[in-house]
Amino acid sequence: MKNNIAVIIVTYNDQNMIGNCLESILQSATNVTVIVVDNDSSDNTVEIARSFKSVIVEKSTTNIGFAAANNVGARLADSIGHYQYLFLLNPDTIVGPTVVGALQQFLDENIEYGIVGPMQCDYHDRTLTQLNTWTRSILRFEGTVYASQYIRRLREAPRETPTVRDVPYVQGSAFFCRAEIYWLLFGLNEKYWMYHEEVDFCRRARWIGSRTGLLKNIYINHMARDLADPTFTRVYHRRRNKYYFALTDPALSFRELTLVFCKIGLSDIARAFHRAYVLDLVEIRAIIATVRWLLQNRAEIIDERRIHMRLHESFSNAQ
Repeated sequence: MKNNIAVIIVTYNDQNMIGNCLESILQSATNVTVIVVDNDSSDNTVEIARSFKSVIVEKSTTNIGFAAANNVGARLADSIGHYQYLFLLNPDTIVGPTVVGALQQFLDENIEYGIVGPMQCDYHDRTLTQLNTWTRSILRFEGTVYASQYIRRLREAPRETPTVRDVPYVQGSAFFCRAEIYWLLFGLNEKYWMYHEEVDFCRRARWIGSRTGLLKNIYINHMARDLADPTFTRVYHRRRNKYYFALTDPALSFRELTLVFCKIGLSDIARAFHRAYVLDLVEIRAIIATVRWLLQNRAEIIDERRIHMRLHESFSNAQ
């Protein structure tokens, strides 16, 4: 018999956040197994996590990235108890006692959905009334295809009920997924390292007939610190993976792919300049590193696009 829910939290120098996150998830009214996978933190994150006796802590000797660390946690969960659901959760979140149970109940009752997430509010908003930047942004999407923000023909009225809105993807900061789908799709694509890995996963999930939704009556707090701390690693992967994702999207024709590249490229170049036309060296380095990576990995990217085209075509034919 399968256990129900494994919560996987990936950490990296999160000593100021992980304690509050663990306290909140361990107070859940639903029984969960909590696994922390640490990406070689240099602060006291691991020690704090290990102070919670019921928490399983796996420390990596190197920073293997967000996608790979979540896959490590998922494999560990599978070896422990073959869980029915996986809940990928960021350490900069606060989760109320009824959140996990509500997410589980929705998937129990709606088999057409494979991945759902809660509405996210600002970290310090304990009234849960101030939606954070990501939630406001995802609610503006027209349709369930990520590229619809660039290509008009892909836009459509989103499917919506009083409890759920279908979205292009559920953010990896609070990503509640059926374990069978996670393994059917071989987990998160580790080539993304961080950012867009959940967008890619949700895209592949839709191709096998699963829906992705944002539950409108469930709320958590999420700080989203990366927006306030634009390090080179964060900026580089955020920029690079947009191109990687687009290049492996079989829904885009060559003409549309060119249009997407132009829009993304112009946006990235604009970000490289501050006011008064002062160059942002982090952005410039990220653009150069992105071009280099795309050229170095072009053969693998072409192969992945071909695989995606076959998967996309088989799904289209099944419909």
